Amino acid sequence: MIFATDTRCSYANIVVRKELFDKGVKSVEALADQKLVGRKAVIAATAIGSGTYVYGVYVLKNTKAADGKPVNDSVEWVGGGGDLTMLGGLKAGKFDAIMAVPEWQSKAVGQGFGQPIYDVQDEKSWNRVFGGPIPVTVGYTLKETIEKSPDLVQGYVNACYRAQQWIRKAKDDEVVDLLQKPYLSTYTREDILESVRYYRTIFDWDFIVEEKDYERGMKVWVPLALERPIPFKQAVDMSFVKKAQAKYK
Repeated sequence: MIFATDTRCSYANIVVRKELFDKGVKSVEALADQKLVGRKAVIAATAIGSGTYVYGVYVLKNTKAADGKPVNDSVEWVGGGGDLTMLGGLKAGKFDAIMAVPEWQSKAVGQGFGQPIYDVQDEKSWNRVFGGPIPVTVGYTLKETIEKSPDLVQGYVNACYRAQQWIRKAKDDEVVDLLQKPYLSTYTREDILESVRYYRTIFDWDFIVEEKDYERGMKVWVPLALERPIPFKQAVDMSFVKKAQAKYK
């Protein structure tokens, strides 16, 4: 890991069907209540084993139901695919809840068929489960590349760091102007604006991976994403970020 771009996972949001929300499923804990849900709650991640699955399972394992057991013991996980099938499945009642990036969450709420019951934008909700910041989205490279082409790695980190600082200083509309046409043409301008504002609340502006944050993340990643813990010093190199910070003060 050579830098981190965020401190919370943007796809750990949980959105429930509006019908269930209106019936009282207004919390993660309520997903375990089969009387409220009407069945064993079916929760969709993009795929079993994906990032949405890893973070979703962690949230549910670390949230206790009314009987004191982890909520994850009382739900069924399924693969939901991409945005069209995830949102379509929630809207049609195929899924009771989905793991959602901010854009999906906005669409579900805006079109009236979903409501968030776990939102990582709420720092208190995040900390209750995860305990603090985690380097979720990171830049990484092969050790071999660092050894053989350190200048190439430095150039990459410099470019990404400068981009992050541009985002930090730019107006929301400027970010949308840059991104909408080439990358987000299927979304409305207002949806993208909302996403920009959302990501500002979770971005790691200094790009630094702190050891305590890394150790917090390791609790999430093992054993679903990693077989065993990897020591911080073996997995993280912050020397390139520090050089970028010094160059672009």
